[in-house]
Amino acid sequence: MNARRLPCRRRLLSLALGVACALCFGVTSVASAQLIGTVGTDPSRPSGTDGRGRVLLYAPPVLSPGSSISHWDLTASPNLLMEPSISVRPQPLSVDITSGALRDMGWTTGGGAVLVPIYLDGGGQGFNHPTLGQPRRAALAQALQVWGQVVTSSVTIEVEVRFDDELECSDTGGATLAQAGPTFVFQSPFGEFPDTWYPGALAESLAGQDLSGNGPNPDRGDIQVTFNPRIDQQCLGPGTGFGYSLDGVVGPGEISFVSTALHEIGHGLGFLNLVNEQTGELFQGLPDVYTWFTRDNVLRRLWAMMTPGQIRDSAVRTGEIAWDGNQANRQARNLLDDQPVVRVDAPSAAAQQFLAAAAAFGPDVQTTMASGEFALARPPLACTGIDNPGALSGRIAIIERGECLFVDKIQAAQNAGAIAVVMVNNQPGVITMGGDSGTIDIPSLMISQGDGATLIDLTLDPPIGGDDDDDDDDDDDDDDPPNEEPSVCMAGDTQVCLRSGRFRAELGFVLAAGDPPGLAQATLLTDDTAYFTFLAAENVEVVVKVLDGCSLNDRFWVFAGGLTDREVELKVVDTETGRVRLYRNQLGLAFEPIQDTGAFDTCPG
Repeated sequence: MNARRLPCRRRLLSLALGVACALCFGVTSVASAQLIGTVGTDPSRPSGTDGRGRVLLYAPPVLSPGSSISHWDLTASPNLLMEPSISVRPQPLSVDITSGALRDMGWTTGGGAVLVPIYLDGGGQGFNHPTLGQPRRAALAQALQVWGQVVTSSVTIEVEVRFDDELECSDTGGATLAQAGPTFVFQSPFGEFPDTWYPGALAESLAGQDLSGNGPNPDRGDIQVTFNPRIDQQCLGPGTGFGYSLDGVVGPGEISFVSTALHEIGHGLGFLNLVNEQTGELFQGLPDVYTWFTRDNVLRRLWAMMTPGQIRDSAVRTGEIAWDGNQANRQARNLLDDQPVVRVDAPSAAAQQFLAAAAAFGPDVQTTMASGEFALARPPLACTGIDNPGALSGRIAIIERGECLFVDKIQAAQNAGAIAVVMVNNQPGVITMGGDSGTIDIPSLMISQGDGATLIDLTLDPPIGGDDDDDDDDDDDDDDPPNEEPSVCMAGDTQVCLRSGRFRAELGFVLAAGDPPGLAQATLLTDDTAYFTFLAAENVEVVVKVLDGCSLNDRFWVFAGGLTDREVELKVVDTETGRVRLYRNQLGLAFEPIQDTGAFDTCPG
């Protein structure tokens, strides 16, 4: 068969296909077998997103009160609402990409809503406290005004608020600052999804009328928010408490009440699900509007279309749950930083990168990066100092999370001469390392527990790097080409997106020996089939089809046929994983059919 996959260094159409030269490079072997890498960012991927640009949602590793799938991936600093990392740090009163998610669910944004509080505290308590009552009311009014300038509704949105000292808080176990949700939910005939629960405020906005006033509790508000009074009792330690400044700027040890209220009201407006995440059961057997945008990237399904067991397992799948709404994801691309990564550069056999989260202190990893050898701190937790400063000096220190503050660990590594720190989490996923330090001037990133185990193993026993000198002695056509970075498929004149954008296909061609290469024109026929033309629009040369064979042999298949004897190279990319397959026909030979039933071993699970 003349049409076949081609190893990267044997490609003849590198100029035509664009990425070949960028991906085909020699790697010099590292004689010392030391692990060398970089702490920095990946400019091809926005922070807090999956490989296709969908914003990640926060799935807690442990289901607990106050935790919800409805939070954005917690990589933001500050975490004002539900946003991931922001390139230009958000203003304290901004709502960031949360407004995009609300538009996805059906809200009209632009302002014009009126939000009013309903105070439920008793005398001398909460919002009626003799000294704190007035600043609490003023800060809440500021948050309500901000939301009124974001969402649009002809119906007044009533927000029930109170303080309740039963919310958890301790200086070692953390705290629930507040909790919130809608008071009522409705199946709205004005919404996009039938037989779906909509939060009361959104349903009323869509209907243009007060729906809850006709119910059994006409005096109830649309949203209920409960705050924790123990925060002001320094339950998080001496000198801590809510800060009630109206601009959201607070002092050391303080937590902005305005930002907390903004976050919680966002939940009440619809930024939450109604699923019992411990059982996976939908509320009264029906999905809510939020579940229509919650996507599990492992199962590649929306929560609204999953079984209770699948939802239960998905709820704790940190880093694999994404928002599937166009508005929020489009808005996020304009706001997000480049993804922080820890990259292994050499030896070549170990080359890979791990997604990471930056610390809230120290230099900004977006502008400060470090490259060098990795070295393990001893002891691994680095809470009692560094016993091997000579090993860390001039290197990237690897430290494990636990037992003491992040700033203390990283300060100890810096004092030992480390140029950067990789913090290995003690649970799945990553978080922003919190803390405050004016003396740390080296970058630090956290990677997940699993990735950390891999990095530690490689540091202890790195493989020997291979020598790929780009010679032509190796004619093994079974070599796989290098992968690309995962991306969002963008259809164009010379490339098509197949299977709902999962796969990208393009065709390079050379008309005759010595002719410059070019790219064929691409036309989509069906969701899984496309054809390519060159020389003339009606001159069909190659047809390609990507089929789902996952139920048969756990593979996606590539079939192609040609009506040409030209030199062509068909490139098919799984954009979700970055896997690449190349198929080439030699000049002067008839294009033989391609029936590659083992093309992509990237099926779910």
